[in-house]
Amino acid sequence: MKILKKLYKQLEQIKKGGLIVFFKKLKTLFYLLIQSPLYLFSILLVIIIRSIKPWLLIRWHGLVASRIGHLAIDAELYYCRRDAKINQPSQKYIDIFFLGRKYVCNKQLVKMLRRSLTILPAFLLIPLFNTNRFLNLFIKGGSQHEIDINSNEGRDIHNILHKFKPHISFNEKEELKGKKF
Repeated sequence: MKILKKLYKQLEQIKKGGLIVFFKKLKTLFYLLIQSPLYLFSILLVIIIRSIKPWLLIRWHGLVASRIGHLAIDAELYYCRRDAKINQPSQKYIDIFFLGRKYVCNKQLVKMLRRSLTILPAFLLIPLFNTNRFLNLFIKGGSQHEIDINSNEGRDIHNILHKFKPHISFNEKEELKGKKF
């Protein structure tokens, strides 16, 4: 019965919105169909990642890319905490990031961050991220695979920003392009 109500609601929205809404719904359906196998694969991958944790810890987190302030400060605070060895695991680890939204506020900043951070496509990592959180309800230990970035909402509570030089910079080609502009 609930499924019929939801289907009826979707049809009503298509009637009101016309062809534009129909194509948006079609796009969403296509996206969900593509994501379904990734979620199934993510279950197996999360189990493997959790089982190799004693030898190699794989951590991930989303960067808020829709707002330049969050993108810049979260990344810089991550770099500074890493250099100051704050909240860093004692074992060997790999940190992987993904961009949190479809919209990227500053493509140049992302380009510069990609030089020193591993940033993978969100459509690959979001199923892994969500699956890990879901499995954490039944099997504890999943929170160790998340990088603690936004817990202080972009505030430098350890007073470390002034202790390190900026971690990103323009390369020569970008400097030249800026000067020409």
